[in-house]
Amino acid sequence: MGNLAVVNACALSRFAFAELPGGRCAFERVLRCAAGLPGVERLVLFGGEGAPEGLLARELLAADGRPVPVERTERRGWDVPGLVAELGKVSLGLDDSSDLFYLQGDFPLYDSALAARMHESHKRYYAEYTFADGYPIGLSLEILKPGVARELSRLLAPEDGEIRRDALFALIQRDINAFDIETELSPVDLRMSRVQLSCDTLRNFRLVQSVIEAGGVDEASILKVVEKRGELLRTLPAYVEIQITDGVTQEVAYSPLVKLAPGAIERRGEMALERFKRVVAQVKHLADDAVVNLSLWGEPALHSRLPELLEAVYAEAGLSALIETSGVGWRAGVIEEIERRIGNRIVWIVDLDASSPEVYRRLRGEGWEEANAFVERLIALFPGKVYVQATRMTTNEEDLEAFYRAWKGRVANVIIQKYDFFGGFLPQLKVTDISPVRRFPCWHLKRDLVVLIDGTVPMCREDLKREHVLGNAFTEELEVIWDRGQAVHARHVAEDYPALCKACDEYYTYNF
Repeated sequence: MGNLAVVNACALSRFAFAELPGGRCAFERVLRCAAGLPGVERLVLFGGEGAPEGLLARELLAADGRPVPVERTERRGWDVPGLVAELGKVSLGLDDSSDLFYLQGDFPLYDSALAARMHESHKRYYAEYTFADGYPIGLSLEILKPGVARELSRLLAPEDGEIRRDALFALIQRDINAFDIETELSPVDLRMSRVQLSCDTLRNFRLVQSVIEAGGVDEASILKVVEKRGELLRTLPAYVEIQITDGVTQEVAYSPLVKLAPGAIERRGEMALERFKRVVAQVKHLADDAVVNLSLWGEPALHSRLPELLEAVYAEAGLSALIETSGVGWRAGVIEEIERRIGNRIVWIVDLDASSPEVYRRLRGEGWEEANAFVERLIALFPGKVYVQATRMTTNEEDLEAFYRAWKGRVANVIIQKYDFFGGFLPQLKVTDISPVRRFPCWHLKRDLVVLIDGTVPMCREDLKREHVLGNAFTEELEVIWDRGQAVHARHVAEDYPALCKACDEYYTYNF
C-alpha cells in the first residue's frame, strides 16, 4: 500500500498565494513537493480556503509521472482536536507498510532530497515519527506511521486550541517514551537563528524572497545563506514599543529613569490619541502581525485614554497589544472598560519583583497590596493572559524561589527577567553571566522598533541618551526609519559594534 501526503492549508494568508522569485507561489510549490514524495499515491488537503481555483487541481504528477489524486477536506473551525480527528480519518485504511507525510501549505522551500533521506531513515529504523532538528523551520517535514496519527487523540488536553506549526510534536512530547522516534540532525545547528521560511506574514515572505534571491534553492544552499548571510535575516520588526506616557507611579530602584529622568513620578505627559493612531497605522503597514507594547518608559495606567489606544491597536487587523505595568495607580473601572472594548486579547505583565512586602518596598517603594490586588483583578477579567514578572538581581536573588512558588499555576506564567545595566549606565547587579560563548547580531536591532513620546525613534531601547536616532515617527514614514537601522545591523553581522553596543549585554535577549 502506498504513502499518503497531508498538506495543512487550513489557515493560509494571502502571502501563500503570492508569486515568489523563480515563479510559483508557496502553496503551489508545497503541493508539487507533496505529490513527488516517495511512494505517495494520494494527497489530502486540509482547508485551502482562499486558494485560487487554478491551484486546486484534482490530481498532480508524481516524480515518476504517475497521477496523484488530490482530495480536499473542509471543516468549520480548525483547531488541534479537529486536526487530530482529520488525521485519524484520512489514515484509516492505511496499514503499517504505509507512511503519512505532514506538510504546511505555506512552506515553499521544503527540500525533496532531505525528505527522501528522512523517509529512508524512518523505514530503516522502523520509526513511528520522524522529524528534523537544527534546520531553519520550513525546510523539513514530518513523517508518521498511520497508527500514530490515529493515536494522537489520546494525547489531547483541554487547553489545545489554535494549531501551531509544532502541533504534532507538541502532542507526541506529552508521552514521548511511547513512540519510536527518529531525528534528522542538520549538519549546521541553526536553531539560534530562529528563521522560519514560511509565507504567512509579510516579514517571513520577505525573508523567503531574500533567501531565494541569494541562491537558496535546496538544503545545502539554504543552510549556507542562513549561516553566512546574516544581513538578510533582518526583515521587518516583530515587536514595537511605544512610549505613551512619561510619568511613573513608582521610583523603581533598578530603573534607569531614576537617574535619567528624575521627577518622572510627577510627570503626566502623554501621547495624543490621534498621533498614536497614526503611528499604529504605520506599524500595520510595515509589519502586519507586530506586537505593540504600550509600556515603554512610563506607566500606561496614567494615560487618560488607554482603552481607546488599545482599541486603535486591535482596529488594525493582525496587530496585538501588550501592557507591562507596576499594577499601581490604575483608576477604578479602566481595566473593566478595556475588557468590554477589547475582550480577552491583551497580554498583561505585572512587575512585582518580590514575594514579601519588605523586599518589594526596597525595590519598588510603596504599593505592595495594591499591585497584588491588581493582579487578582486581572486574573478574573483576563484568564490565561496574565503574567507576573521579577527582575533577577543580587538584591532579590534569595527571594525569587518564593516568588516563583507563590505564583506558579495561578497565572499564565512567571517571568524571571534578566537584569539590564544599560551598558554601564546602571551598576552591574546581575547574579550570573548567561551570555553566549560567542557573540551574534543583536536580536533587538533585528526585530524591535522603539517610538518615544515625542515621536523619536532611537536605534534601540538601550539608547537612553538618544545618541543614535533613526528618525521621527511623527514626521517620517516608519518604513524609511526602519530601513536606516539596517546599516547598524550589518555592522553587527561583520562583528563591528558601535560603542553603545560593545558594552551592552542585551543582544541575546528576545521578545517576539
